[in-house]
Amino acid sequence: MLVPAFGRVEPRLSVLPPSREELAQGKATFMCLAHEGFPSDWSVWLKVSGGGVVGGEQSRSPAVLQKDGHYSWSSSLTLPRSSGGRGACL
Repeated sequence: MLVPAFGRVEPRLSVLPPSREELAQGKATFMCLAHEGFPSDWSVWLKVSGGGVVGGEQSRSPAVLQKDGHYSWSSSLTLPRSSGGRGACL
């Protein structure tokens, strides 16, 4: 197993917006991808701002060790399309 010598590394974050097909079905899933982080104890959450956000379903993946010794994670948040708003990774 590769043991990185770079100490604590904040992961890079990317937000993927909902697809047009999903919006046409009346829902919106925001996906947050976190990668190149170390160690594996980072938590990744999605926050939606704006609109009247009511309800929603959030899920998180476990950390996955990459070949370079960094970790990757993901988080998704599914909301009714009527909630509006924009997604951000935290």
